[in-house]
Amino acid sequence: MSICGRVGNVPAVITAIGKAARQASMVFVGLDEAGPVFGVDRPAALAQLIAGDGGAEVVVTDGANGSWVDGQHLPAIPVTVVDPVGAGDAFAGTYCGLRAFGESPIVAGRVAAAVAARVVSTAGDLDGLPSAADVQSLLAEYRL
Repeated sequence: MSICGRVGNVPAVITAIGKAARQASMVFVGLDEAGPVFGVDRPAALAQLIAGDGGAEVVVTDGANGSWVDGQHLPAIPVTVVDPVGAGDAFAGTYCGLRAFGESPIVAGRVAAAVAARVVSTAGDLDGLPSAADVQSLLAEYRL
């Protein structure tokens, strides 16, 4: 939310972000950002607030504490963090890609968590990205 520190009218920015989120079909929000932007810091309440009646798919992330997808807490994969850069992008990209291919939110969330764990286990934001074959193996492991 660094944009808020550089903009004079912070309440207007927060209102605009909230409005945009409520009009989206899929929203990723970090729990650390939820309080300042939405005034809510509990994953279930945040998902309900954003989704409202429109039914947006809301994914709440909280780093090493995991994520909340489809009303379910998905724990993070425990790893030694070498470099946290790229974890959120890896998670979101994997999740969106798998959902676009028809995977369930829970399977997409579990595989996304595994990909993010691989990314933070290596230096840089690209070295830990899995191959397509690795993602297929993860899918086979995490499908319910």
